[in-house]
Amino acid sequence: MREEKIYEKLCETTISLGKQIQFQDQDIINIVCDEGATSRVVIGSVEENFESLLPGGTPRIIIVTDAKVHANNLAFVNAHEHIVIGQGESSKTFVKLEEVYRQLLHMGADRSTFIVGMGGGIVTDVTGFVASTYMRGVRFGFLPTTLLAQVDASIGGKNGVNLDGYKNIIGVFNQPEFVLCD
Repeated sequence: MREEKIYEKLCETTISLGKQIQFQDQDIINIVCDEGATSRVVIGSVEENFESLLPGGTPRIIIVTDAKVHANNLAFVNAHEHIVIGQGESSKTFVKLEEVYRQLLHMGADRSTFIVGMGGGIVTDVTGFVASTYMRGVRFGFLPTTLLAQVDASIGGKNGVNLDGYKNIIGVFNQPEFVLCD
Protein backbone atom coordinates (compact mmCIF):
# COMPACT_ATOMS: atom_id res chain seq x y z
CA MET A 1 0.00 0.00 0.00
CA ARG A 2 1.44 3.36 -1.04
CA GLU A 3 0.89 6.36 1.22
CA GLU A 4 1.46 10.00 0.47
CA LYS A 5 1.49 13.05 2.76
CA ILE A 6 -0.73 15.97 1.78
CA TYR A 7 -0.48 19.44 3.27
CA GLU A 8 2.62 18.07 4.99
CA LYS A 9 3.74 21.39 6.41
CA LEU A 10 0.25 22.33 7.58
CA CYS A 11 -1.00 19.11 9.12
CA GLU A 12 0.03 15.51 9.36
CA THR A 13 -2.68 13.96 7.20
CA THR A 14 -2.02 10.75 5.29
CA ILE A 15 -4.10 9.45 2.40
CA SER A 16 -3.92 5.71 1.83
CA LEU A 17 -3.66 5.21 -1.93
CA GLY A 18 -3.86 1.42 -1.94
CA LYS A 19 -6.97 -0.50 -2.92
CA GLN A 20 -10.20 1.45 -3.07
CA ILE A 21 -12.76 -0.03 -0.74
CA GLN A 22 -16.19 -0.78 -2.17
CA PHE A 23 -19.06 0.15 0.13
CA GLN A 24 -22.45 -0.47 -1.44
CA ASP A 25 -22.12 1.28 -4.83
CA GLN A 26 -19.56 3.86 -3.71
CA ASP A 27 -15.86 4.41 -4.01
CA ILE A 28 -14.25 5.39 -0.72
CA ILE A 29 -10.87 6.89 0.12
CA ASN A 30 -10.07 6.79 3.81
CA ILE A 31 -7.98 9.67 5.14
CA VAL A 32 -6.23 8.59 8.32
CA CYS A 33 -5.01 11.37 10.60
CA ASP A 34 -2.13 11.05 13.03
CA GLU A 35 -4.60 11.06 15.92
CA GLY A 36 -6.10 7.88 14.46
CA ALA A 37 -9.32 9.55 13.31
CA THR A 38 -10.53 8.60 9.84
CA SER A 39 -12.26 10.87 7.35
CA ARG A 40 -13.94 9.22 4.38
CA VAL A 41 -14.19 10.76 0.91
CA VAL A 42 -17.06 8.99 -0.80
CA ILE A 43 -18.21 9.12 -4.42
CA GLY A 44 -21.93 8.35 -4.54
CA SER A 45 -25.48 9.64 -4.51
CA VAL A 46 -26.56 11.79 -1.57
CA GLU A 47 -30.11 10.42 -1.64
CA GLU A 48 -28.92 6.80 -1.62
CA ASN A 49 -25.95 7.07 0.75
CA PHE A 50 -26.31 9.99 3.18
CA GLU A 51 -28.00 8.08 6.00
CA SER A 52 -25.47 5.23 5.85
CA LEU A 53 -22.56 7.64 6.36
CA LEU A 54 -23.92 9.16 9.55
CA PRO A 55 -22.37 7.86 12.76
CA GLY A 56 -24.44 5.18 14.44
CA GLY A 57 -26.75 6.48 17.11
CA THR A 58 -26.72 10.05 15.80
CA PRO A 59 -29.75 11.52 17.55
CA ARG A 60 -29.81 14.79 15.68
CA ILE A 61 -28.63 16.28 12.39
CA ILE A 62 -28.50 19.96 11.51
CA ILE A 63 -27.66 20.97 7.94
CA VAL A 64 -25.88 24.26 7.22
CA THR A 65 -26.41 25.45 3.65
CA ASP A 66 -26.83 28.62 1.59
CA ALA A 67 -30.03 29.97 0.00
CA LYS A 68 -29.22 28.76 -3.52
CA VAL A 69 -28.38 25.19 -2.47
CA HIS A 70 -31.44 25.17 -0.20
CA ALA A 71 -33.69 26.25 -3.09
CA ASN A 72 -32.24 23.54 -5.36
CA ASN A 73 -32.56 20.79 -2.71
CA LEU A 74 -35.75 21.76 -0.86
CA ALA A 75 -37.05 18.26 -0.12
CA PHE A 76 -33.72 16.95 1.20
CA VAL A 77 -32.78 20.01 3.26
CA ASN A 78 -36.30 20.55 4.64
CA ALA A 79 -36.40 16.93 5.82
CA HIS A 80 -33.79 17.96 8.43
CA GLU A 81 -33.32 20.84 10.80
CA HIS A 82 -31.27 23.43 8.94
CA ILE A 83 -29.58 26.79 9.03
CA VAL A 84 -29.33 28.91 5.87
CA ILE A 85 -26.36 31.27 5.59
CA GLY A 86 -25.55 33.90 2.98
CA GLN A 87 -23.43 33.43 -0.10
CA GLY A 88 -19.98 34.84 -0.76
CA GLU A 89 -16.98 35.81 1.34
CA SER A 90 -19.09 38.20 3.43
CA SER A 91 -20.61 35.10 5.06
CA LYS A 92 -17.20 34.08 6.46
CA THR A 93 -16.97 36.71 9.21
CA PHE A 94 -17.28 36.55 12.99
CA VAL A 95 -20.55 38.52 12.81
CA LYS A 96 -22.03 35.81 10.58
CA LEU A 97 -20.51 33.03 12.71
CA GLU A 98 -22.19 34.51 15.79
CA GLU A 99 -25.52 34.23 13.97
CA VAL A 100 -24.90 30.54 13.29
CA TYR A 101 -23.79 29.88 16.89
CA ARG A 102 -26.94 31.63 18.18
CA GLN A 103 -29.15 29.59 15.86
CA LEU A 104 -27.52 26.39 17.12
CA LEU A 105 -28.13 27.49 20.71
CA HIS A 106 -31.74 28.43 19.92
CA MET A 107 -32.25 25.02 18.28
CA GLY A 108 -30.86 23.32 21.38
CA ALA A 109 -27.89 21.74 19.59
CA ASP A 110 -25.63 19.88 21.98
CA ARG A 111 -22.44 17.81 21.80
CA SER A 112 -24.32 14.85 20.33
CA THR A 113 -25.59 16.90 17.38
CA PHE A 114 -24.03 16.06 14.00
CA ILE A 115 -23.62 19.09 11.70
CA VAL A 116 -23.61 18.68 7.92
CA GLY A 117 -22.35 21.38 5.55
CA MET A 118 -24.16 21.20 2.21
CA GLY A 119 -22.85 23.67 -0.34
CA GLY A 120 -19.72 25.12 -1.85
CA GLY A 121 -16.47 26.23 -0.23
CA ILE A 122 -18.02 29.06 1.79
CA VAL A 123 -20.51 26.65 3.38
CA THR A 124 -17.91 23.97 4.09
CA ASP A 125 -15.48 26.51 5.61
CA VAL A 126 -18.17 28.01 7.86
CA THR A 127 -19.60 24.62 8.81
CA GLY A 128 -16.20 23.10 9.59
CA PHE A 129 -15.14 26.11 11.67
CA VAL A 130 -18.44 26.30 13.56
CA ALA A 131 -18.52 22.54 14.22
CA SER A 132 -14.90 22.58 15.38
CA THR A 133 -15.51 25.39 17.88
CA TYR A 134 -19.16 25.04 18.99
CA MET A 135 -19.15 23.47 22.47
CA ARG A 136 -15.41 22.83 21.92
CA GLY A 137 -16.16 20.67 18.92
CA VAL A 138 -19.00 18.57 17.56
CA ARG A 139 -18.93 15.93 14.84
CA PHE A 140 -19.51 17.01 11.24
CA GLY A 141 -19.49 15.98 7.60
CA PHE A 142 -19.77 17.61 4.18
CA LEU A 143 -21.99 17.33 1.13
CA PRO A 144 -20.01 19.59 -1.26
CA THR A 145 -22.08 20.83 -4.19
CA THR A 146 -19.37 22.40 -6.36
CA LEU A 147 -16.37 20.80 -8.00
CA LEU A 148 -13.99 23.15 -6.18
CA ALA A 149 -15.53 22.24 -2.83
CA GLN A 150 -15.24 18.53 -3.70
CA VAL A 151 -11.55 18.65 -4.57
CA ASP A 152 -10.27 21.45 -2.34
CA ALA A 153 -12.46 23.19 0.21
CA SER A 154 -13.81 20.09 1.94
CA ILE A 155 -10.60 18.00 1.76
CA GLY A 156 -7.71 18.33 4.20
CA GLY A 157 -9.62 19.51 7.25
CA LYS A 158 -8.85 23.18 6.69
CA ASN A 159 -11.67 25.39 7.91
CA GLY A 160 -11.17 29.14 7.95
CA VAL A 161 -12.92 32.47 8.24
CA ASN A 162 -11.98 35.98 7.23
CA LEU A 163 -10.94 38.96 9.35
CA ASP A 164 -10.39 42.56 8.24
CA GLY A 165 -10.05 41.62 4.58
CA TYR A 166 -7.65 38.74 5.22
CA LYS A 167 -9.02 35.54 3.71
CA ASN A 168 -9.01 32.43 5.94
CA ILE A 169 -6.74 34.14 8.47
CA ILE A 170 -8.55 32.53 11.44
CA GLY A 171 -9.07 28.79 11.24
CA VAL A 172 -8.65 25.25 12.42
CA PHE A 173 -7.53 21.95 10.98
CA ASN A 174 -10.19 19.37 11.75
CA GLN A 175 -11.23 16.56 9.43
CA PRO A 176 -14.90 16.00 8.63
CA GLU A 177 -16.08 12.45 9.30
CA PHE A 178 -17.11 12.19 5.65
CA VAL A 179 -17.18 14.10 2.38
CA LEU A 180 -19.90 12.75 0.10
CA CYS A 181 -19.32 13.84 -3.50
CA ASP A 182 -22.47 13.37 -5.57
